[in-house]
Amino acid sequence: MLLGLVGMCVGLVVLGLTFYYQKTGGELLGYLSVASLLFFVAAWTIGPGTVVQLVISEIYPLSVRGIAMSAVTAVIWATYLIVTLTFLSLIDALGRPETFWFYAVLSVVSIVYVYFYMPETKGLSLEEIEEHWHKGKSTREK
Repeated sequence: MLLGLVGMCVGLVVLGLTFYYQKTGGELLGYLSVASLLFFVAAWTIGPGTVVQLVISEIYPLSVRGIAMSAVTAVIWATYLIVTLTFLSLIDALGRPETFWFYAVLSVVSIVYVYFYMPETKGLSLEEIEEHWHKGKSTREK
């Protein structure tokens, strides 16, 4: 997750830079713009795009897992909708480079959140994860 978020941040910063220097750059800058966008998509795919769905299936107790996963999935899709609906307004209000840098800042906030608050579930059974939550601990505290 952290690797994907860092990659997203890098892709967004570079994409913002390509828009910032678009008048002084050449054809090469256009290729860099496309490459940074593809890098962003790849990072999103290996990070939040995939890992979130895996984590939500692990962190909820079996008794509420179906309902909780449905609710979280609805919230995720709602945030995708919000990003889509506000993207052009942000470009108008902030400018192209600044919009991508704003999203990069949100990626940094996500990195901090994931690092400190998202439970590490690697190597733990679903029962062990549930036990940690019942004790009021994160799974980083073993």
